[in-house]
Amino acid sequence: MKIPKDRIRRATYTKGGGNGSWLAQGLSGWFGLNVTITNNYNKRHRMKLRMYEQDYIIYRAVGMTVRMQKRTLGIWWRKKAQEFRYGWSAIECEYKFPSPTFIDPPKMPNGLPQYNKYPTGMTKKFPFANSKIVLFHIPLANYDVTTGDVNGAMAAGMKKLASSINSWFNDSQNKGLLNNPRGLFTTRDGDRKIRVIFPQSEEVDYHTGREVVRWDKQWFSGNFMIGFKSNMSGGGFHYKNSSFSPAKDVSIIRGRIYGAVKYDNQWRACVIETK
Repeated sequence: MKIPKDRIRRATYTKGGGNGSWLAQGLSGWFGLNVTITNNYNKRHRMKLRMYEQDYIIYRAVGMTVRMQKRTLGIWWRKKAQEFRYGWSAIECEYKFPSPTFIDPPKMPNGLPQYNKYPTGMTKKFPFANSKIVLFHIPLANYDVTTGDVNGAMAAGMKKLASSINSWFNDSQNKGLLNNPRGLFTTRDGDRKIRVIFPQSEEVDYHTGREVVRWDKQWFSGNFMIGFKSNMSGGGFHYKNSSFSPAKDVSIIRGRIYGAVKYDNQWRACVIETK
């Protein structure tokens, strides 16, 4: 499926970005970043893509929304379309916690830790993914925070972790995850912040008018299966289920989202990306 360039609208994820209404841009100033871009089929039909970090005091919404709309009596209402394609080419989020998320492991009689402080990998079924995602730990010193290309940062990180990743999947407990999507995580500020690069993903739906993807703080909470590399004789990994409390804050650091909608046999698309 190819969409001509003149049927694609693009915006930068920054205050004042997009072509949303004065109300949408006003909300961005009052409650946090909210970038909206629309793409018209005609005067009465359009698609709309939003990327947002909205803090409404009582709850915080972080994610993306794609809609199909029809204008009636001057108001844009939801309208079903033939097909939706939407996703992201990689998203980096930062989750802030009130206290350190990882603690030092127990020590052996010789004074060495029984296993590494940070897990080699963590697995979880996130609500926005079709299968469990495997997140591999990369030390902050090796984490590329300079490039705006999140896919490039992901690829570079995976290359640096090649040996650890091979060891992880060679373990019998993880062989079944070999084909699952993979991402990266690192910690900052005394382990009170976790940065996560989620792997790219795309969804396809039919005969719908609205789709939402959220990376909210509650999604990076709950039970994770965590595997720590063992320092004991025989090596291997130490596994345990670990529960994270919801983060107190979350923000989108880098990434690109897109939505494409087929209506009346015509495709329109929108893209929003960070600087």
